[in-house]
Amino acid sequence: MDRVSYGPVFDDDLVRIELRDGNWIDVKRYITAGDQAAAQTAATTRYRGGGKGKDVEASFDTGGYQLTLLQRMVKGWSFTRGGTAIAVTPTTVAQIPEHTRDLIMERINAANTSLGEDEAENLAPPTPITFGAGGDAPES
Repeated sequence: MDRVSYGPVFDDDLVRIELRDGNWIDVKRYITAGDQAAAQTAATTRYRGGGKGKDVEASFDTGGYQLTLLQRMVKGWSFTRGGTAIAVTPTTVAQIPEHTRDLIMERINAANTSLGEDEAENLAPPTPITFGAGGDAPES
């Protein structure tokens, strides 16, 4: 059995989602642990119940979780307004309509399903990267 290695995911590992209207959206291929943690933190509100020494209670806002995850995953798009490109910012990502958000999340979720044991065993081993003498990444 080959050993399966999993490495870090960088912001330039993107998937392009083609939309029916001719526009496209580039999203990160995989959700990282950092993406999940940021979304969970943004969506969780903690408060003490009933005074000193009482249990801490928490509420979870699924909409806040999904929005934060979307804001971290969307990296580019072709949308324009009045002929001018619309920048990808947390505010503009929050303005994506629900049907577009659902399509994006469907694609992201499909790419991030957990592998079964058999699937994981059949993954190709990662390609090694050779670094220069000083530990620097090779120039492209």
